[in-house]
Amino acid sequence: MTAGSDAQPPFSVAVRAEQQPTAIARLQDVSSGSDSGVILVDVIDPQGIVVWANQAQCELSGQPTEDVIGKPLEAIYAAESAREIRALLANPPQDARLAPMELALRRPNGRNLPVIAAGRFRRMPTSDAWELQFNKIDFGPMARRFERLETDNRVLRSIVQDAQEAHWCIEFTEPVDIGRPDEEIVDQVFSNPSIWRMCNRAMAQLYQLPEHLELNDQSVRLYWPRSPANEAFVRQIISSGFAVNNAISVDRRHDGSSIFIDNDVRADIRDGWLLRIWGNCRNISPQRDAQNEAEKKLLSWTRVFNAMPQAVLVLDGEGGTIWRNTGFQRLFGQAEAIAAQFMALAGKSGWHMAALTSLDGLTRNYSFHLDRVLGDDDQPWIVIAIDHKSQAPSSP
Repeated sequence: MTAGSDAQPPFSVAVRAEQQPTAIARLQDVSSGSDSGVILVDVIDPQGIVVWANQAQCELSGQPTEDVIGKPLEAIYAAESAREIRALLANPPQDARLAPMELALRRPNGRNLPVIAAGRFRRMPTSDAWELQFNKIDFGPMARRFERLETDNRVLRSIVQDAQEAHWCIEFTEPVDIGRPDEEIVDQVFSNPSIWRMCNRAMAQLYQLPEHLELNDQSVRLYWPRSPANEAFVRQIISSGFAVNNAISVDRRHDGSSIFIDNDVRADIRDGWLLRIWGNCRNISPQRDAQNEAEKKLLSWTRVFNAMPQAVLVLDGEGGTIWRNTGFQRLFGQAEAIAAQFMALAGKSGWHMAALTSLDGLTRNYSFHLDRVLGDDDQPWIVIAIDHKSQAPSSP
């Protein structure tokens, strides 16, 4: 500048000559800036047109000045941010200064630039109309960290939601004090307020929730009630140090029916307080039903064999006792004393005669039938059925 000329601040954007007075006024208004870092500035008119932006914003967002000035705000702001700004232009608050906002600037590479913006409405230099000025700072490393966290969270949520295995999490809105005795911890787990968190679709299907219901909005107690079985489940979690696999709980479906659940459980504990427990689980009700049915059949067959007049004994391939009926127990008691006599004939199926000593201390000749069958894991079992009738005691 030459001596005597009016001092003017240097422009940070190229402007036409007729725009200079307006641009100078805006630049003077924001030139104080901040010592904390680069300030990104733009001004938007009532129609949503960007009428001014400083060079720092253009450079950091990767948009040339000519692609910014005179363009709708949607050209430089991400869609959600643009909607927020449009809403402010349509209905300006009574206080000209706005609360700090999280906005995002568009970038040519498709990755938005997150910023913190301080906005205010101000009179336009050439009219009484209001315009909206935003002073912004780049989040910098913090923004990138937030972006990574958001990406990780989105990916993890997708993994959990799309998993075929059911996943659940119970968060205690009133944390559980795990420094208390075990029974008090159990009581707190069921009595302290809690909510479902990040339960996936497979978990909702496990409980047979209707499609229109979201499990995470439902009561925990409705589907995981307090019961002796579930109290034992919690004790198992406690005794394992809050990390256990294959722990069984008895949950409740949406229709009120019980369901047996095999859980792998982990916990989030901080400073002695249990904040949440979570896990993945499997419905084992069909297996439990099959097991119960097998146990019922076994009980029925046990009753049948106990009602037989013959003494029945089942030995394994080493001569150990697998099972004996009440007839055998009444007549001989334990099997160890005479098992060796049967094992000597283990390879000979059919009827045999042997001198056996009964509980009354007398030794008699008993007729018995011996056969080999395949038992558990296809291991050989020896089945002996002893006739209750005996001949006269044998000579000493």
